[in-house]
Amino acid sequence: MKTFRKPTIKATVNYDPALLKSNHIYLAATDNEKIYVDDLFQQMPLYVRTYLLLHEEGHIIADHPHKRDLSQELEADSYAIKKMNRFLVHKAMLHVMSVFMKIDWTVAAEYMVRLSDLGYSKAKTMYIIAPNGLRFNVETIRQYL
Repeated sequence: MKTFRKPTIKATVNYDPALLKSNHIYLAATDNEKIYVDDLFQQMPLYVRTYLLLHEEGHIIADHPHKRDLSQELEADSYAIKKMNRFLVHKAMLHVMSVFMKIDWTVAAEYMVRLSDLGYSKAKTMYIIAPNGLRFNVETIRQYL
């Protein structure tokens, strides 16, 4: 168990891959009190782990309900940008996106839309190739979110 401190809160980080897996979650999640991480999180570079922890802290600060919602994800990403910096957050999100292309392309697609909404300049020219071979750009993916 590891604790990190920020001026606003103190969150306990728990290594609990079974909990995340049972909820079909990878990397990190929060119950708005604690942050939970898995084996994949442990394998990420430091800047990605920092982004993920700050992102989850953003959910705690905003007291988000426990359901995935694009606006809440963007709010948590914006919190991470304020605490880290835009370049590193974009770089971390691109790294996570590349990892998810091998796990769940729909999560990678959501990251692409979030990057666009956060002002990543190359997002408008990015696309994802789905397992069926179809190419999806940000605007196409946005229709499904």
